[in-house]
Amino acid sequence: RSRDFLSAEPSPDWVVSVGHPGPDHAVRIVDESGEAAAEGTLGEIVLSGPSVAHGHRSEGGAATRFEHGELYTGDAGFLIDGQLHVLGRIGTSLKVNGRSIFTEDLDVAAAQAMLLRPSRLVTVAVNDGDVPGVAVFRERSASSDHDAGIDACITGLRAHVGNDAPLWLISVPRGGLLRTSSGKPRRAYMWQQWRSGQLTG
Repeated sequence: RSRDFLSAEPSPDWVVSVGHPGPDHAVRIVDESGEAAAEGTLGEIVLSGPSVAHGHRSEGGAATRFEHGELYTGDAGFLIDGQLHVLGRIGTSLKVNGRSIFTEDLDVAAAQAMLLRPSRLVTVAVNDGDVPGVAVFRERSASSDHDAGIDACITGLRAHVGNDAPLWLISVPRGGLLRTSSGKPRRAYMWQQWRSGQLTG
């Protein structure tokens, strides 16, 4: 039995713990009202301890904030047996039937469906309409077959977000996936640029 367990292939559905907080540090999870969430319940990650800064300068509306000596990270996660599991940024998720779906998971699903490396596409949670939807920005292939995998991608995304969510599949030139200096996708910014016509395929 142990041999079978050790040889098990990792699943894209696994959420791996990042461990326990260090000495004199604490991690807690809060719900949308700011109340402590029960163990195993998804919420916002809040950190405290001597290595947590007292504040930082940021633009208005930033998800990361400091309150009463605690860092509200803007990241979603949960605790099991005191171990932290991180799912993604709260602002990059959409709710479908009361369930939070994170763009990091949709990146993997879309890339697998289209037989692409995850770095070749970026998904965006679109929450500015009546019904939450998903936009997929994909780097244009050197191949003439730009439509390869689109049907599979739609099927894969529908398995996560259902049949009612609007979907956009947007092709951009190589190098057209916008990222921060640390390599994180600029998801909301790409959507804003595309909606305003400043990001063209």
